Amino acid sequence: MVGKWIGAAPTQTETANSGVFSISDIHYLKDEDEYIKDFAFQCEYLVVGGGGHGPGGFSGGYGPGGGGAGGLRNSYSGENSGGGAAGEATKGIVLGQTYSITVAAGATNVGTGNLGVPAQSSKFDTIAAVGGGNGNRFGSTSNLKASDYGSGAGQAGRGSSGSWNTYLFNNPTQGFVGGNRSGYQGGAGGGAGGAGGTGYSTGAGVSSSITGSAVNYAQGGAGGINTSFFNGVAGAANTGNGGRAGAYASSGYGSTNGGAGGSGIVILRYPNSYSISVGGGLTNGGEQTDGADKYIKITAGTDTVSWS
Repeated sequence: MVGKWIGAAPTQTETANSGVFSISDIHYLKDEDEYIKDFAFQCEYLVVGGGGHGPGGFSGGYGPGGGGAGGLRNSYSGENSGGGAAGEATKGIVLGQTYSITVAAGATNVGTGNLGVPAQSSKFDTIAAVGGGNGNRFGSTSNLKASDYGSGAGQAGRGSSGSWNTYLFNNPTQGFVGGNRSGYQGGAGGGAGGAGGTGYSTGAGVSSSITGSAVNYAQGGAGGINTSFFNGVAGAANTGNGGRAGAYASSGYGSTNGGAGGSGIVILRYPNSYSISVGGGLTNGGEQTDGADKYIKITAGTDTVSWS
C-alpha cells in the first residue's frame, strides 16, 4: 500500500480495493499502475533489455572492455530481478484491455569505434528493462554511460604505461558494474547477476525458470585479450547478453571487429484458463502450457497484447 487515505486504512487484494482513498491517492496509484480495478488475474513477467556491444581492437592498441548486459525485470515467483533486487510485483490484467510491448534490439556497432546505435529498452506496459552500456577501448570512453542504462559496460584495457582516460562505468540501475582492465586485457561487462571480472571473463547473468526450464539471461560480455587475433562475438539473440570485445591487435595485423549486443525478450506467464491475443508487429512463439499456466515468449517488435 502506498500514499495516504481518508479514515481507516484501505486494503488491496488481487481483485479489488477496499476503503476510502483521497483523490490524490487514486491519481498516484493509477500513475504507478497500482490501482486495482476488476483485474481478472495476475500476470508474471520477465523483461530483459538489449545488451551493449564490445568494441573491436585496433592495430597497436589494447584490449577493449566487454559490453554490459541489458537490465532485467522479473516477477516470477521466488526469483530475483537484475542488480540484486528482489522479484517484483506481478501485473494485474483487465480482460480486453491492451498492453503495449517492445522487445529491445542490442547495440549494433561492431567496429573498432564506440559510436553507434545504442542498446534499446524492452517494455511490458509501464515495466521497462533498460539497455546495457557499451564497452570502451584504449584512449576513449563509450558514448553510453552505464549509469543511464542497465548493466555497467566493462572498462577498456590499457598497457602498463601511457596516458589514457580511466573512466569507469558505474551505478547501473538494473545490473552490476563492469570490470577493470588487467594489463593489456579489457574488463568484462557487468551482468544482471554480478559485476564484470578483471580481464577476460564475463559478468554473471540471472537464471529464470518462468518457462518451466532454467535459462540464463543478461550476462556481461567478455573483454578483449592480447594473446591472439580474433573478432568479437555477438551476444546471443533474446538473452540481453553483452557482446564480447575483439582481441587486441598487434601492430601489422590490422584491426578486429567487436561483438554486437544480444537482443532482449519479454516472457509472460498467466493462468491457462485465459488466452492472449498478440498484435501483428510482435514476433512470438505462440502460447505454451506449463502445468496450470500458459506462457508466451515475445522475441521482437513493438505492438500490443490483450487477454480474453
